[in-house]
Amino acid sequence: MGTEPFYCLTGPDHVLVIPVTPEGQLVMVRQFRPARNAYTLEFPAGGVDGSESGEAAARRELLEETGYVANEWISVGHSGMANQRDAATCHVFCALDIRRDELGSEPGVEMLIVSPAEIVGHVRANEMDMLVSLGAIFLAKTRLGNRLPDFW
Repeated sequence: MGTEPFYCLTGPDHVLVIPVTPEGQLVMVRQFRPARNAYTLEFPAGGVDGSESGEAAARRELLEETGYVANEWISVGHSGMANQRDAATCHVFCALDIRRDELGSEPGVEMLIVSPAEIVGHVRANEMDMLVSLGAIFLAKTRLGNRLPDFW
């Protein structure tokens, strides 16, 4: 261990949801992120509240941000968010066979339904640049293979 000062952010664990429609499209959200002073294109995500399970938090976040619910939930793994700066874990879930349950989405959150090819276009245009969302796609595709649409 070094003698340099070390700073760590503490907070609750997070969840990230990759919602997939029966047609193989994905639901994403665009929202303003004050820390970046920019709008981001990402998958629905948020904090785990209190003693809530990761899956319960994922279900809640998907519904709050998009109005969707899923018939099948698969935990595809977890990862650190910024291992050099925080101790929180991001739990990644795929929500398959989703359907609209409520109209509208959370205030300030724009919902988009995109094809896998459109995701690649957003990445190339630097419109989808949140590494946690990009890593989650890779994690999910690696673990679920053909259960998810091809992105490349």
